[in-house]
Amino acid sequence: MSSEGDYDRAITDYNKALEINPRFAGAYHNRGFAWYQKGYQDRAIADFTKAIEINPRYTRAYLHRGNIWGDRGNHDQAIADYTKALEINPRYAIAYHNRGREWVIKGDYDRAIIDFNKALGINESYADAYHMRGLAYAYKNDYNRAIQDYTKALEINPYLLVSYQKRSIAWALKGDLYRALDDGQKALDLNPKDKEAQTLVELLKAEIKRRK
Repeated sequence: MSSEGDYDRAITDYNKALEINPRFAGAYHNRGFAWYQKGYQDRAIADFTKAIEINPRYTRAYLHRGNIWGDRGNHDQAIADYTKALEINPRYAIAYHNRGREWVIKGDYDRAIIDFNKALGINESYADAYHMRGLAYAYKNDYNRAIQDYTKALEINPYLLVSYQKRSIAWALKGDLYRALDDGQKALDLNPKDKEAQTLVELLKAEIKRRK
């Protein structure tokens, strides 16, 4: 599904399904996801919550409701939903990743790293988990480990622009401005219109020029 019309049609179909079977947890979840994609977060939360009431072990409903809480800045509620999903399915890598992301936002980098480790233990090709663990290490001023993780993320997904940006910053903080500039330029090559990459490259060029 990719267009507004697709989501509208899906919602209509799920409405009909729920008229036939008001206890159809999957229809509530899927309608909630469609509402979420359309930007109707309150309706999405209501549908995810209803799906959970019908099926308290509906891990995806906890995950997607947690995503909305996180979007809204309700990080404790997001963590609670991800934790519930993980109690039901301890092999749910994305729930570890998303909970780790919330720990990063809350500034609890050690807990974040534990969650990213668990996500990577389940899926060793999880590029976003490497990236986010790198970010947690960077916030702990461990730039060597941060660079290692950003590099691993880019080996898996060479188009992960944000990993080039963050690795560039880590190199700069280590004092290696030329490597920093190289990564900044790679980010800019991926998206020449990216304002953050543009600013990063400009600042690095100016600093290199100033130091000559």
